[in-house]
Amino acid sequence: MEQAATMPRKDILARLRFPPSQAVVALGVLLLFLLFGGALSVAGGESDGRWGYQSAATALMLFGVCNALVSLGTNNVGRYWSVSFGTYAVLAAVAILVARLYSGYWIGEAGSYRWIFMVLTFGYLVLLSIVSMMRGIVSFAEREEWTQPRQRD
Repeated sequence: MEQAATMPRKDILARLRFPPSQAVVALGVLLLFLLFGGALSVAGGESDGRWGYQSAATALMLFGVCNALVSLGTNNVGRYWSVSFGTYAVLAAVAILVARLYSGYWIGEAGSYRWIFMVLTFGYLVLLSIVSMMRGIVSFAEREEWTQPRQRD
Protein backbone atom coordinates (compact mmCIF):
# COMPACT_ATOMS: atom_id res chain seq x y z
CA MET A 1 0.00 0.00 0.00
CA GLU A 2 2.88 2.33 0.75
CA GLN A 3 4.17 1.91 -2.79
CA ALA A 4 0.94 3.37 -4.18
CA ALA A 5 1.37 6.47 -2.04
CA THR A 6 4.84 7.12 -3.48
CA MET A 7 3.86 6.40 -7.08
CA PRO A 8 5.17 9.11 -9.40
CA ARG A 9 2.64 11.31 -11.12
CA LYS A 10 3.86 10.18 -14.55
CA ASP A 11 2.92 6.60 -13.67
CA ILE A 12 -0.63 7.60 -12.83
CA LEU A 13 -1.02 9.54 -16.07
CA ALA A 14 0.53 6.68 -18.05
CA ARG A 15 -2.05 4.29 -16.60
CA LEU A 16 -4.86 6.59 -17.70
CA ARG A 17 -3.86 5.92 -21.31
CA PHE A 18 -5.46 2.48 -21.11
CA PRO A 19 -9.23 2.29 -21.71
CA PRO A 20 -9.98 0.11 -18.64
CA SER A 21 -8.37 2.75 -16.42
CA GLN A 22 -10.46 5.43 -18.10
CA ALA A 23 -13.56 3.32 -17.47
CA VAL A 24 -12.69 3.04 -13.78
CA VAL A 25 -12.47 6.85 -13.60
CA ALA A 26 -15.82 7.14 -15.40
CA LEU A 27 -17.39 4.69 -12.94
CA GLY A 28 -15.94 6.72 -10.10
CA VAL A 29 -17.59 9.84 -11.53
CA LEU A 30 -20.86 7.91 -11.87
CA LEU A 31 -20.75 6.81 -8.24
CA LEU A 32 -19.86 10.33 -7.12
CA PHE A 33 -22.88 11.73 -8.98
CA LEU A 34 -25.12 9.05 -7.49
CA LEU A 35 -23.88 9.88 -3.99
CA PHE A 36 -24.58 13.54 -4.69
CA GLY A 37 -28.08 12.70 -5.95
CA GLY A 38 -28.74 10.52 -2.92
CA ALA A 39 -27.59 13.26 -0.55
CA LEU A 40 -29.75 15.74 -2.42
CA SER A 41 -32.85 13.58 -2.09
CA VAL A 42 -32.16 12.89 1.61
CA ALA A 43 -31.83 16.64 2.20
CA GLY A 44 -35.30 17.13 0.77
CA GLY A 45 -34.39 18.11 -2.77
CA GLU A 46 -36.62 17.01 -5.56
CA SER A 47 -35.06 14.31 -7.68
CA ASP A 48 -36.93 12.08 -10.05
CA GLY A 49 -35.93 8.46 -10.43
CA ARG A 50 -34.04 9.12 -13.64
CA TRP A 51 -31.04 10.74 -11.94
CA GLY A 52 -29.20 7.42 -12.14
CA TYR A 53 -29.62 7.22 -15.90
CA GLN A 54 -28.62 10.85 -16.33
CA SER A 55 -25.46 10.21 -14.30
CA ALA A 56 -24.72 7.05 -16.29
CA ALA A 57 -25.06 8.95 -19.56
CA THR A 58 -22.68 11.61 -18.23
CA ALA A 59 -20.12 8.97 -17.30
CA LEU A 60 -20.36 7.39 -20.76
CA MET A 61 -19.93 10.74 -22.46
CA LEU A 62 -16.90 11.52 -20.27
CA PHE A 63 -15.35 8.18 -21.19
CA GLY A 64 -16.07 8.63 -24.89
CA VAL A 65 -14.54 12.09 -25.19
CA CYS A 66 -11.48 11.30 -23.07
CA ASN A 67 -10.92 7.99 -24.82
CA ALA A 68 -11.08 9.58 -28.27
CA LEU A 69 -8.61 12.28 -27.26
CA VAL A 70 -6.17 9.81 -25.72
CA SER A 71 -6.34 7.66 -28.86
CA LEU A 72 -4.52 10.44 -30.73
CA GLY A 73 -1.31 9.58 -28.91
CA THR A 74 -1.33 5.81 -29.36
CA ASN A 75 0.98 3.90 -31.66
CA ASN A 76 -1.13 0.80 -32.29
CA VAL A 77 -4.54 2.29 -33.07
CA GLY A 78 -6.24 -0.97 -34.08
CA ARG A 79 -5.45 -2.69 -30.81
CA TYR A 80 -6.34 0.42 -28.81
CA TRP A 81 -9.72 0.72 -30.51
CA SER A 82 -10.59 -2.95 -30.05
CA VAL A 83 -9.90 -2.61 -26.33
CA SER A 84 -11.81 0.69 -26.29
CA PHE A 85 -14.93 -0.77 -27.90
CA GLY A 86 -15.00 -3.68 -25.48
CA THR A 87 -14.40 -1.38 -22.53
CA TYR A 88 -17.17 0.97 -23.69
CA ALA A 89 -19.62 -1.94 -23.97
CA VAL A 90 -18.77 -3.19 -20.48
CA LEU A 91 -18.93 0.34 -19.06
CA ALA A 92 -22.33 0.94 -20.67
CA ALA A 93 -23.70 -2.34 -19.27
CA VAL A 94 -22.37 -1.65 -15.77
CA ALA A 95 -23.58 1.97 -15.86
CA ILE A 96 -27.07 0.91 -16.91
CA LEU A 97 -27.13 -1.77 -14.20
CA VAL A 98 -26.01 0.72 -11.55
CA ALA A 99 -28.61 3.23 -12.77
CA ARG A 100 -31.26 0.52 -12.58
CA LEU A 101 -30.28 -0.33 -9.02
CA TYR A 102 -30.27 3.34 -8.05
CA SER A 103 -33.53 4.40 -9.66
CA GLY A 104 -35.60 1.24 -9.65
CA TYR A 105 -36.58 1.78 -13.29
CA TRP A 106 -35.63 -0.37 -16.21
CA ILE A 107 -34.15 1.63 -19.05
CA GLY A 108 -37.35 1.31 -21.09
CA GLU A 109 -39.30 2.91 -18.24
CA ALA A 110 -36.87 5.81 -17.82
CA GLY A 111 -38.25 7.89 -20.65
CA SER A 112 -35.96 8.77 -23.51
CA TYR A 113 -32.76 7.56 -21.89
CA ARG A 114 -32.67 4.45 -24.06
CA TRP A 115 -32.37 6.73 -27.08
CA ILE A 116 -29.84 8.91 -25.31
CA PHE A 117 -27.62 5.86 -24.75
CA MET A 118 -27.94 4.94 -28.43
CA VAL A 119 -27.01 8.47 -29.48
CA LEU A 120 -24.04 8.45 -27.12
CA THR A 121 -22.86 5.12 -28.53
CA PHE A 122 -23.10 6.22 -32.15
CA GLY A 123 -21.62 9.59 -31.23
CA TYR A 124 -18.67 7.78 -29.67
CA LEU A 125 -18.13 5.80 -32.87
CA VAL A 126 -18.38 8.95 -35.01
CA LEU A 127 -15.95 10.78 -32.73
CA LEU A 128 -13.43 7.96 -33.04
CA SER A 129 -13.84 8.08 -36.83
CA ILE A 130 -13.21 11.82 -36.87
CA VAL A 131 -10.13 11.36 -34.72
CA SER A 132 -8.92 8.68 -37.13
CA MET A 133 -9.37 11.03 -40.09
CA MET A 134 -7.53 13.81 -38.26
CA ARG A 135 -4.73 11.42 -37.48
CA GLY A 136 -4.52 10.38 -41.15
CA ILE A 137 -4.39 13.99 -42.32
CA VAL A 138 -1.64 14.84 -39.83
CA SER A 139 0.44 11.80 -40.81
CA PHE A 140 0.04 12.71 -44.51
CA ALA A 141 1.11 16.28 -43.80
CA GLU A 142 4.15 15.04 -41.87
CA ARG A 143 5.25 12.88 -44.81
CA GLU A 144 4.75 15.64 -47.38
CA GLU A 145 7.81 17.63 -48.32
CA TRP A 146 7.30 21.36 -47.98
CA THR A 147 10.62 22.53 -49.36
CA GLN A 148 9.20 23.79 -52.65
CA PRO A 149 5.70 25.04 -53.31
CA ARG A 150 3.78 23.53 -56.18
CA GLN A 151 3.78 25.47 -59.41
CA ARG A 152 0.40 26.75 -60.52
CA ASP A 153 -0.70 27.69 -64.02
